[in-house]
Amino acid sequence: AALLTTFFLLLGILFGSSDTSETVAGLTHFTHLSESFLFSVIIATIMIFLTKLGFPASLAQISIGGLIGWNLGLGETVKWTQIKDIGLGWIYSPIIACVFSYLIFKSLRFFLKKYPVPILYRDIYVRIFWIFVGSLRLMAWGQTVCLFLSFLLPKLFLMMIRFFYLFCFQ
Repeated sequence: AALLTTFFLLLGILFGSSDTSETVAGLTHFTHLSESFLFSVIIATIMIFLTKLGFPASLAQISIGGLIGWNLGLGETVKWTQIKDIGLGWIYSPIIACVFSYLIFKSLRFFLKKYPVPILYRDIYVRIFWIFVGSLRLMAWGQTVCLFLSFLLPKLFLMMIRFFYLFCFQ
C-alpha cells in the first residue's frame, strides 16, 4: 500500500502539475525566499482561521485570492485573463464532475441490474475499485502538493545551490 501511495503521488507530481504551476506562477513573481515563505504563512493562517469559523474553505481558492491581494498590495498589475480562466475552471469543474458521476452511477446501476454479480465477486470488485479511486485521488493530491510547493521550490533550489557552492568552494 505504501509503494502504491508513493508511486501514484509521484505520478501526480511529475505529470499533472506543470500546467497548474505555470498558471499560478504567472500570477506573481516572488523575488525573495522570504516573500514566498511569508505568503505561505499568510495563506495557512487564513485557512486555519476560516476552518475554525466553520467555513468550507479551499486552499486553492484562498491561494489565488491571496495572490491577487499580494499583487494589489505591491501595486503590480493583476493578470485578469488568467484569473478569469481559473474562475471559469472553478465553475465548470463541479458541473462536469456532476455530469460524469451521474453517468457513471447510472451505467453501473444498469450493468449490475442486467448482469448480477455474486456477492463474493462484488466484494473483490469493490476493493479493486477503491484501489483505483484512491490511486486517482493520490495523483490529484500530488498535483496539489506540487502547486503549493511551486511557490517555494524554485527559491529553495537556488538557495541550496548557493549554499553548496559557498560550502564547497569558499
